[in-house]
Amino acid sequence: MALGEHDDTARESVRRLVVSPAFLSVMLITSMLPLSVAVSPAFPGMADSLNVSDAQIGLVITAITLPPMLVSPVVGIAGDILGRRRIAIPGLLLFGVGGIGVAFTDSFVIVLVLRGLQGIAMAGIAPLTVTLLGDMYTGTQRTTAQGIRSSVGGFVVAVGPLVAGALAGFAWQYPFYLYALGLLVMIPVYLYVPETAPESEATESVRTSLGEYKQSIADEIGDVSMLVMLLGGFVRFFSLFGFVTFIPIFAIRVLGTTPFVAGVIVAMSGVRILLSPTAGWWVARLSRRRTLLVTLGLQAICFALIPFVPGVKSLGALALLFGIGDSLFDPVINDATTSMVADENRNGVVGGLRVLKEAGKTAAPAALGGVLAVTGHGMVFGTMFAVVVGYAVCIFLFVGHRW
Repeated sequence: MALGEHDDTARESVRRLVVSPAFLSVMLITSMLPLSVAVSPAFPGMADSLNVSDAQIGLVITAITLPPMLVSPVVGIAGDILGRRRIAIPGLLLFGVGGIGVAFTDSFVIVLVLRGLQGIAMAGIAPLTVTLLGDMYTGTQRTTAQGIRSSVGGFVVAVGPLVAGALAGFAWQYPFYLYALGLLVMIPVYLYVPETAPESEATESVRTSLGEYKQSIADEIGDVSMLVMLLGGFVRFFSLFGFVTFIPIFAIRVLGTTPFVAGVIVAMSGVRILLSPTAGWWVARLSRRRTLLVTLGLQAICFALIPFVPGVKSLGALALLFGIGDSLFDPVINDATTSMVADENRNGVVGGLRVLKEAGKTAAPAALGGVLAVTGHGMVFGTMFAVVVGYAVCIFLFVGHRW
């Protein structure tokens, strides 16, 4: 196929997606997920109002990120047994009600409980956004769909805190009203998202024998290539949350810049908003395996050079390079995982992928913070370099070209 034909196919793939009510409904679910942390501008006011310290207020994030690590496999199995929509709609309801409830309490304990309920809801709806696209599309259109999903999430990550910050200027409770959007999203999901869980003998056997299903899942993830793809969920979010957490610290403490400029540097990595939808285009030319190796190579260069930058402009350029690499990491991992698993097991495997993603989010600040305390800023990025390169070696050695 000629290059121009590739481009025409990619454009037509995007056009078909963006006019599909079912696809747009899945994107609305996707847009809810970054709201879990977008309310952070409200935290200082919340801490003052609820008489807790700045250290304790961080538990508001932990409370929503920890449950998915624990219950995602169970909810993932439920999505394969009961159906996707039967998990998505109650999940959106719990996510919305739990978030709104925070605005109506003056107890920090109740805040943590409500955020925990939101975390349980996220354990259901987050992997479903990946699974549904895996169910609904095939080939490079599936990769393109996953890329647009990543772009939508990146857009909300960039815009959400700005909106929440404006609302928090009136009262810390106001950003939590944003979770009412989850209740509204239930409507198009109910109307347009098809039930894609397969009705097959395999699914029926799940209902009668959970043991058979567990064995089926074990067989799926027993493949070395699949294990490496699942590990990619951890590596991607370890590198992303390590970058977002420690780039501002490095910019301010080492380069002597202001918090605003540090924020601008981090925002430059948001180029993934524009590039993630091109994931299908790249996979069609390079394969998933080669695309991931290029992605990891760009990130490795970024982390290797950061300790030696002479100023903020150079750091901003590396942040842009990181964003270019990160733009293809998540959609390709998601696409590879969903495409190589049986339909009746897809949500269970994606649930496992979600556990590793949440583990990466949780591990990066703690582990790299320990490195910083013992050594220095250079070793923080050296550690991230080692993680990314180590994962690239795993892909090179253990992932077949069929991926």
